[in-house]
Amino acid sequence: MGIKGRLGNVGGALTQAASAGKAAAERAAAAGREAAGRSATAGRTAADAGRDRLAAGGDWVMEALERLGAPDAPATRPWKVSLGTLIGSHPLVPAALAKPLRLLDRFGAVCVGPDSVGFDGDDIPWDKVVEIRMVGGYRSLTKDVIDGAFEGVRRVLIAVPGRDWVLDRVAEALTTLLFRRLRGADETGTVQDVLVPGEIVYRGALGRKKSCEASLYPLAFLLGSPAVVHGLLTTAEARGVAVVRPEGGIDVVELAVLRELEARAGGGPAKTLTTATTAP
Repeated sequence: MGIKGRLGNVGGALTQAASAGKAAAERAAAAGREAAGRSATAGRTAADAGRDRLAAGGDWVMEALERLGAPDAPATRPWKVSLGTLIGSHPLVPAALAKPLRLLDRFGAVCVGPDSVGFDGDDIPWDKVVEIRMVGGYRSLTKDVIDGAFEGVRRVLIAVPGRDWVLDRVAEALTTLLFRRLRGADETGTVQDVLVPGEIVYRGALGRKKSCEASLYPLAFLLGSPAVVHGLLTTAEARGVAVVRPEGGIDVVELAVLRELEARAGGGPAKTLTTATTAP
């Protein structure tokens, strides 16, 4: 065979080798994408499983809220849910601790009735309410808000036996109420926010406008209880009170941010404060 023929054979072999290499590379890339997909799915499955365990640990929260029910729509009698009532409903809370837990009501309560409405320790007559302002429930969550809420509970219960246990139950309740919606979030990395009543604008002394804003715990109750939101808003409308929603509609929130807050609410602050309470 001449030189030209041999070169032709070499060229053909190189072409075949290149084609085989390209095919192998494509198969490897496809395998890599498939493995990455399995890894991402496994990661989401693990996260969902962890959230399921947290939710299962907080079953007492949802059972307690189910027993409390929701205000009529519109309200026909006074109705209230509070942090103290919620924690006090835990099956392991002794009767002696029930009374001290009422101190928590000024940190986390929603009250709705035919004559008044309020958050935390405020009870505002409907005839003084100007408007109910809706807020993005998840957008209102920040690290400072969560840590401040735990610090408030710690201070109030400073002389109460079993304070660390109560803080753990508060963390459990927050995780259950605030973050159940994160399960099954889509692959865009965001979750749709939820509008809840977050501020009551009313007329104070001399007709001046004042505001009562929901703290973390009322927001948690409202995010976890659509029936309570419905009862409050229906009562407001029946009383001729304007319900103001933010311009632009419902926003979306980064899932990564919410998961960081979920970890903080579910363990960070409680563990930090538990350590602080055992210090001399």
